[in-house]
Amino acid sequence: MKPEYVPLSKLTPKSKSYKIKVAVKEKSPVRTPPNKRRFQKLIFADDEGNKIRETLFGDEIDHFKKLLDHQKEYIIEHAPIKPTDPKFVNREGPYQIGFGGKIAIQPVVPDSGPVLPQYTPITVVPPTSNDNNRFDILGIVVHMEDVRQKTSLNGFPFDVRDIAFVDHTVQRTCYFIYQDDQALIIFVYGELAIVDCEQFSNWLDSFKIVRFRHLKPAIHRGFSLASSMSTTIDPNPTSLEAVALRDWNNFTFIATNGTGSIRFTAFGEEYAKLLHSTPTELLEKKKQETWPEFSTLAVELQYKASLIQVDLAGTIKRSGMLKRYVKVVSLD
Repeated sequence: MKPEYVPLSKLTPKSKSYKIKVAVKEKSPVRTPPNKRRFQKLIFADDEGNKIRETLFGDEIDHFKKLLDHQKEYIIEHAPIKPTDPKFVNREGPYQIGFGGKIAIQPVVPDSGPVLPQYTPITVVPPTSNDNNRFDILGIVVHMEDVRQKTSLNGFPFDVRDIAFVDHTVQRTCYFIYQDDQALIIFVYGELAIVDCEQFSNWLDSFKIVRFRHLKPAIHRGFSLASSMSTTIDPNPTSLEAVALRDWNNFTFIATNGTGSIRFTAFGEEYAKLLHSTPTELLEKKKQETWPEFSTLAVELQYKASLIQVDLAGTIKRSGMLKRYVKVVSLD
């Protein structure tokens, strides 16, 4: 006999003996505000699309860390239902679920293992406005603006930072070049913008490989991605994809013509022209760790003259700097 699950919309503080089947729709990073207890927020959703929230504090976070994985489904019984603080009813709904009393939690699929990232290449991220869509992105930070403060429609101040992001599928990007029509713009909010982004504040010196998980669509100022409640940032990913992308990005050289020199870090279309391969081919070579011809190619690049023509883009960044782009790359 099929078990009868109570819809989340039917739960009230009077609900005692009940059973719900829900997915962990959102699970925020653990946060520790100054002089306050650390906390973590979760949002559960049932099959009808109803949602309910929970906030874990202190030791509760450690206790439920392995019991409630993001994006997995659970059967929960007898959890206490409590009213939401009136200040947050409009934003969080009238009730919250609690994790005390005689609560019982059982995974729908036991021993299913961790939910691994499903990376979406930047050029194939669909221009969707569906707020339920989430994307895992692995790439290179090519520009990061300073944090600025804005005010929400409800009058709450919040911090935001813009990040320009590329990967091996993006063309025509090279070192000091930041083209709005080439890079993906990611808007990062709150503590992610202030604290987490500081982990790669030296982006201009090293072109960091960074992983963003659980980004959501944003359609202001054209299509982009933005942080969600569940977004995490890893400034040092160690997966095979990250290692290959790091090697692909790490082609830095000094170009000189006898009157002076300039440092370039080339990738994308320009990298491909210099190394006689498409970006996809270069990435595959790095994954396989087999490239016997590279030593010969390196000598050729060192002693054979190349033409790298850089031109002004005719526009100015919000930071006040002129934008430039690589106009021509050719080998004599």
